[in-house]
Amino acid sequence: RYVALPRSVVASCLRLHPVEWHRRPGLRCEVHLVAASEASSGGQPPASGGALRLVGAAELAGRAASALKEALEERLRAQSRREVEHKEQAEQVRGDLERRLQEALARAEASEARASAAEAELLSVRAEVEHLSAAAKLADADRAAASEARAGEEARAAEKDKEWQELQAAAADLTEQQ
Repeated sequence: RYVALPRSVVASCLRLHPVEWHRRPGLRCEVHLVAASEASSGGQPPASGGALRLVGAAELAGRAASALKEALEERLRAQSRREVEHKEQAEQVRGDLERRLQEALARAEASEARASAAEAELLSVRAEVEHLSAAAKLADADRAAASEARAGEEARAAEKDKEWQELQAAAADLTEQQ
């Protein structure tokens, strides 16, 4: 809300006393000044040294506000630059992580392919072992049959030797008897 003084005041200081507030005391105040030439043309007394000090203080406050505004803008620009740098850094880290993930997936696929090849080779070797085991059983059975046949032939050969010896003995007896 705006309050205008009923008449012009020449002063070097301005004191304000808030009389009521909401939650906590605070004050926002704007003081509009009139230059000495404008004041004299309006029928007001010329500005004294105190009024000029008030004008100088207002100018100083304006410059301070401008400097503060510039400092805040610079701080915002610096923060914006840091955010851009962080985003770029995050993108770079993300790219590195994606590259490492792709490499890991490629290694996993290669390992899976090697495992599949090894499993196929293992199955092939197992089939060959089973085939050779069956062939070995057949060979063992053939050898056992051959051993039995040889034992049978040896037994027959021994009987034939015995018969031969008996025949020779009988022939020798017959030759002696004549």
